Amino acid sequence: MLVTVSLLLIMITLVTLYTGRIQSFEHRILLNGQNQHLAFRAAQAGLMQGFAQLQGAKTWPLDIVAGELHGQQRYQVSATLESITTPLRQLDLYTLSSSGQSADGLASVTVSEQAMLFQLLVKVPDAPLTVAGGLATSLRFMLVANANGLGDGNPLSIFSDGEVDMNVLNGVSCELVAYENGECASAALSSNGSPGSDIVANNSEFPVDLVHHLFALPTSESLSLKNLANVRLEGCSALPTSASGFVWVENDCTIEADAIVGEPLNPLLVIIHDGNLVMDTNTKLFGLVIVIDDTATIDTLDIQMQANSLIMGAVVANFRLGQLGGQVNVVYQLAELNLLLSDAKFRHVARVPGSWRDF
Repeated sequence: MLVTVSLLLIMITLVTLYTGRIQSFEHRILLNGQNQHLAFRAAQAGLMQGFAQLQGAKTWPLDIVAGELHGQQRYQVSATLESITTPLRQLDLYTLSSSGQSADGLASVTVSEQAMLFQLLVKVPDAPLTVAGGLATSLRFMLVANANGLGDGNPLSIFSDGEVDMNVLNGVSCELVAYENGECASAALSSNGSPGSDIVANNSEFPVDLVHHLFALPTSESLSLKNLANVRLEGCSALPTSASGFVWVENDCTIEADAIVGEPLNPLLVIIHDGNLVMDTNTKLFGLVIVIDDTATIDTLDIQMQANSLIMGAVVANFRLGQLGGQVNVVYQLAELNLLLSDAKFRHVARVPGSWRDF
């Protein structure tokens, strides 16, 4: 009897020890799994922080980006850069690698993903006014030419694939010195009844698609540019105060009297989609204005500026101007336009699809 009881006690003790060991083992597995999950979350958080760094600074710092989550999980993010030159633009390919650790340091996970940085514009227009379809005879204009638009010392004021009939058009173009001296009309390159070589019309080399020419993106996909805009507006009532970088305007854009939009060292890229541009008395806008008439609409659009309103930069329209009796005044500013090709505000970050890795 005593032997039997002793054996039972020994068996119960062994079963208890075995069960405890199994439970300890299961607890360890659970803890390891939890640590692995927390380390993975930390690594993903680091990756998102890396993308935020690129989005904000449009570059990568020289050192590692590190951080800690509320649960004391930690991450470290590094990046390698590969520059890719294409016929259209320079691309910076960043490979972000993020290592996450659990709070106790027992679990570590590394994930990586690639990001592409690119300049939105691939080129700026060579003329103060670039227009598809030519100019209707009721349009009025004052244009200050690009002094070297047709080569060194050869100015360019209008570039179009349509007709520009200076025998009937009420417009004048001149060089910058003449404009600054108040002699644009008396020292005109072209004027009513006197066309000059600075106007290039009915040109067979005019781009078939102006949006593609400027952005390497067809007009049919121009709405995808809207998602890249720094500011998106319905109309332009808030444009003078909220404008920064790339501005997308849906429908008519009316700039009220005495408004100054942008600055010489802070020019804007403004796209007006399916709307008229109206600039009231004594208004000024610095940068590149692109007016897009979507082929899906049947509206007749135009640019209507007062005689003392001015665009300092360039204007592009993918439709015939002047059909509503508009007016366009542009002073070509190459230095300001070139900022649109170099300023970080006009660089955009895109995550490379299919590049995420956890190995």
